[in-house]
Amino acid sequence: MCGALKLKTKQTSRVPEPSPSFRRKTYDRGGEKAGKTKEQKFSDSGTSEASLSPPSSPTSRSRNEKNVFSRLTVSQGSSSCQQDKGIINPFPTSKSNKTSLVQCMHIAEGHNKAVLCVDATDDLLFTGSKDRTCKVWNLVTGQEIMSLGGHPNNVVSVKYCNYTSLVFTVSTSYIKVWDIRDSAKCIKTLTSSGQVMAWDSCAGSQSRTVTIPPGENQINQIALKPTGTFLYAAAGNAVRMWDLKRFQSTGKLTGHLGPVMCLTVDQVASGQDLIITGSKDHYIKMFDISEGALGAISPTHCFEPPHYDGIEAVVISGDNLFSGSRDNGLKKWDLSRKDLLYQVPNAHKDWRPNGEDLESSWLTGRADI
Repeated sequence: MCGALKLKTKQTSRVPEPSPSFRRKTYDRGGEKAGKTKEQKFSDSGTSEASLSPPSSPTSRSRNEKNVFSRLTVSQGSSSCQQDKGIINPFPTSKSNKTSLVQCMHIAEGHNKAVLCVDATDDLLFTGSKDRTCKVWNLVTGQEIMSLGGHPNNVVSVKYCNYTSLVFTVSTSYIKVWDIRDSAKCIKTLTSSGQVMAWDSCAGSQSRTVTIPPGENQINQIALKPTGTFLYAAAGNAVRMWDLKRFQSTGKLTGHLGPVMCLTVDQVASGQDLIITGSKDHYIKMFDISEGALGAISPTHCFEPPHYDGIEAVVISGDNLFSGSRDNGLKKWDLSRKDLLYQVPNAHKDWRPNGEDLESSWLTGRADI
């Protein structure tokens, strides 16, 4: 079935939990094939940028709060049992896959088109799709809670903040901010150029939009600061910083010569944000962001040697950084020494856009996690 999401787990001798808990991430940021119309865009300085269309799960939910999905299920009433709601079903294991290190245990079905991005907590799953919706799933009951719609095109990135119960979804040059504590309500819309609208500016879009307004850029991916106070959005050749306490743009991370396709955020002992970005210019850059930083911020390090093609995925694991490229290669870096430790030139037969622990068959609408 199209629009299905497979949930995988590593094989162990123990009986798997009835509901999966797993990690997240993204892919394919462009529109439909019919929408490959190019429109010239301009940066904040007025210079033209190429219109090239192309992801950290939050920490566990605080147990002293009433679970969001419980409130949502109550508010939805019996509608959660309607036939048009998605459902997570166990995936039958076969003899052929029992020897695999990673096994598919469940499959979430409900989207009408391919799933492009995911995010998850212990209790909730968020999936963005080419059907222009983001679905919220209850991992305990295995049911779809709600569907966040009204996006102009594909939903290419989704992030959830445990501390505020806000969901951030990306489509074309817009970031929609949803408050799901009581209902599916879009409370603000952020743009790639730094504008803030205190309403759902995409609500009137009934048909798919394949063009991007002048002065805006395709947003390829977003990342949240672990505390949920800052949002970073990769658009054009830069990354825009958002102060989520005030919902204001505070500056940009600059230095890339091509569109920034992926990024990840970590926090160091000093309290600074460590931002790693990957670009179509083949380079990976590092930014150290102090609290209150404003304006244009230059990178503190550029990792050498570069990949042979654009970077599509960056992941921090402990003191190591892993990068994946359209050149089909993988690299492992030492973050403290900033040295290349290991590389696999032909790790894949094809490149996997923006994947973190995500293997997908995008054309069929199935994603294995």
